[in-house]
Amino acid sequence: MNRADAPPAPRRRYERCNYSSKIGDQAPCGERDCPRCHPGGSVDRFLDEVRRGGDGRTLTLPPQPVLIYHVPRTGGTFLAGVFEQMEIVVLRPDGAADAEVTDALLRAGERRGVVVLAHTAAALKARHPDVEFLEFGACWRDPYEISASEYSGIRNARPGHHLFDHHLRNECLRRPSVSQWVEQFRRTDPISAVLGDNRPPMLRASHYADDVAAMLKLVLGREVDLVRDFGFRPETLQPGRWVRGAAREDLLRLRELHAKDYELGASLRGLAELQGC
Repeated sequence: MNRADAPPAPRRRYERCNYSSKIGDQAPCGERDCPRCHPGGSVDRFLDEVRRGGDGRTLTLPPQPVLIYHVPRTGGTFLAGVFEQMEIVVLRPDGAADAEVTDALLRAGERRGVVVLAHTAAALKARHPDVEFLEFGACWRDPYEISASEYSGIRNARPGHHLFDHHLRNECLRRPSVSQWVEQFRRTDPISAVLGDNRPPMLRASHYADDVAAMLKLVLGREVDLVRDFGFRPETLQPGRWVRGAAREDLLRLRELHAKDYELGASLRGLAELQGC
């Protein structure tokens, strides 16, 4: 039996195929239960399993929808993978297909077990003022670190990685410093750009494994160890990674360009504060 004739393999863990609409040279897998290729079908199947009590999920799913503000370069994609490995579908409505499915789902009154992670979370919340979300930000990281990580990631990306086809890749390659790239292409205040006027409790890059584990305990009632259970590497979000060795003038200029984010950082609550720790 060739692949074309074979039935699609079940995606019990709701993992996404490797296809990204940003990467023109990769084709979607096309399997009818793939969450990326067919987000509507995947959500319907997941919610149907929830209603039927599949795998005992009814006792361990959040009763209200979870909305996670996905600040770039702060571990959000890894966090989505954690949920998916726990067999919880994650809606990511930054693309048109997922946005349509998410909006329809919320309008229909679906709440239990819904997890949404998006750069456009603020816009989604504004479209659904009647929905009471359980909100988190993923996650607080020094604004300079966010910009430097994105800048470096785009410049050093290899074919096949989604940042290789970033719409500002050519411009990024022609700019000799992070601050020049941020200033010329309006990449200022990356945290404020995602949060808007919202102030969710923020996971912290410096305590990522502990904060994500605490959030999952709060939302799902499950004890997890991110390093042991999901292979998280703490050095991925190591504080100060990009500051070390950076030119002083670049750091100072980014402080000016991200002034709103630095001011915002002093007022944001962390997850530990929310829990009274």
